[in-house]
Parts: sequence; structure tokens; C-alpha cells
Amino acid sequence: MMFNGPELRFSRPEDPTARALRLAREIEELLEHTVSVPGRAQTGQAAQSGSLRMARAVAASLVDELEQVTRGGRQSDGNVRSA
Repeated sequence: MMFNGPELRFSRPEDPTARALRLAREIEELLEHTVSVPGRAQTGQAAQSGSLRMARAVAASLVDELEQVTRGGRQSDGNVRSA
């Protein structure tokens, strides 16, 4: 019987903007795979479907904005940086 101890991994701290972008992409991906819950009342399902579409749009917008920040194309106030 062989005992394997804990595996040690060393990595550099992740840039906060890069981490935010990674997490936003994960949220966007999770929302893409989310479907409305069957069996709800028609009005409740419609409201839930609308909320889900809105959440997907917000996640996609967040990913787009963070990609712009990561590339250095925009400042946080929305003004385009000069080269």
C-alpha cells in the first residue's frame, strides 16, 4: 500500500481583472445551460424566462466590458484611452 500525500501546486496570484473575467465567463456559461423550470404557472414561467434572458444579457455584457478592460481599451468610467 502506497500513501500519496497532499499534492502541492505553486502558482502566481491571479490578476483581479483576469479573475473577474474568468468568473464572468463561468457565470455566462452556467446561464447558457440553464433552462426554465417546467410545471410553473404560465405567468410565473414567463417572468422567470424574462429574468433568465436578462441575467444572460447582463453576464454577456459583463464579459464584454471585462475583455475591453483586460485589453486596455477602456477605463472604468467608459472613456476610451488615448494611445
